[in-house]
Amino acid sequence: DKYYASASLRRDGSSVFHPDHRWGTFWSLGASWRINQENFLKDVDAIQNLKLRVSYGVQGNDYLYLPNTDPPLRAYTPYTNLYRIASTGTESVYGPAYKGNESITWEKNNNFDVGLEFSLWKGLIAGELDFFSRRTSDMLFNLPISSTTGFDSEPVNFGKMVNTGFEFNLSSNVYNDRNVNVNVGVNGTTYTNKITELPEQFREDGISKGFRILKEQGGIFDYYMVKSAGVNPENGDQMYWCWNKKTEQFEKVGSKDYSSSLKDRQFVGSALPKIAGGFYANAAAYGFDFSIQFSYRVGGKVYDDSYRQLMSSGTPGFNWHKDILNHWTPENTNTDVPRLHNQNQKLNQASDRFLIDGSYLSLNNLTLGYSLPKSVLNKAKIQGLRLYFAADNLGLWTKRKGLDPRIALNGEQRYSVNSAVRALSFGINLNL
Repeated sequence: DKYYASASLRRDGSSVFHPDHRWGTFWSLGASWRINQENFLKDVDAIQNLKLRVSYGVQGNDYLYLPNTDPPLRAYTPYTNLYRIASTGTESVYGPAYKGNESITWEKNNNFDVGLEFSLWKGLIAGELDFFSRRTSDMLFNLPISSTTGFDSEPVNFGKMVNTGFEFNLSSNVYNDRNVNVNVGVNGTTYTNKITELPEQFREDGISKGFRILKEQGGIFDYYMVKSAGVNPENGDQMYWCWNKKTEQFEKVGSKDYSSSLKDRQFVGSALPKIAGGFYANAAAYGFDFSIQFSYRVGGKVYDDSYRQLMSSGTPGFNWHKDILNHWTPENTNTDVPRLHNQNQKLNQASDRFLIDGSYLSLNNLTLGYSLPKSVLNKAKIQGLRLYFAADNLGLWTKRKGLDPRIALNGEQRYSVNSAVRALSFGINLNL
């Protein structure tokens, strides 16, 4: 009852890979120590549980996306070349769609975790504290290749990455007697991501992937975008910071000289939040019960392309965001919204102007119920009767109204995806 140990060994095969590279061996070791069972703590009434645990193991991942699919689709045969028939308007062309790679195999994740579990003063304070490190190697990735091959990318195993972080889960039985019980809790996770190794040919410039550039010692959530230089107060032109080859430095240019080449992009932040989690409260008193649950995120950037489209210089058939009312005019020169000019769409190009703080607070659930007392139910020969009202997705507070950072796990809200639906329900639970 003091010391525990566990071990596992497994051999997995996945039809996603070629038969010659289909199998992988994975294992784990774990141990824990119930410190409060030792003689020097066994008689301490304030401690109900105190456990130290540690584990290390290797897991495999066989999940790989097909490139250039929206929404992303899983590749089930990435070891074979795929072809498709595409229409050019006047004829159908049979051509390459996906380059396969017979040598790809399992991505490996080496996971280390050390944690402390505790419960003090009969649950007045309880929780778990964990430190974790996840080292990934042989990462599955669609690597860009030369278009002369007829393909855009090739699936490969490459590079190494590490995620290191801390998570906590705390709860408290604030009050408890015969008629009243109140509990509260909070949890959160914070971690860093770092790419520790790339193939030699990409170590200097990195690998471009949308608005990301994957670089050694950088993170997979790092944004590299053209920086906005504000609005020229003299003519309302959108200004950008772009790379000057002659001076070899970033300089402020007008919209007609906008460029988004790799040289013109700068690090502008990360989609990774500083911390994310949730908190809750539950209460019961004299037959009534109440619960409320929130989730939160602090920090992390989100690229809001939906907002960018609503801030265009004018496109027939498309609406504007109300912020467009603050656009530059000769009478309104102190603004961060450029002039309207439907012949110059470079006034509205992708830049860190549309990168926004992804922090949020959401009210996920609220429930209120009432259970009739046993004295009343016994007379009617009913075991239990509870009336309740429940509400889901009641509120979301973000930096910009209309932005839902929860539906953009990769930090890019570039497509129309519906937020969680608000639902209100009334019900009766009857036990006969």
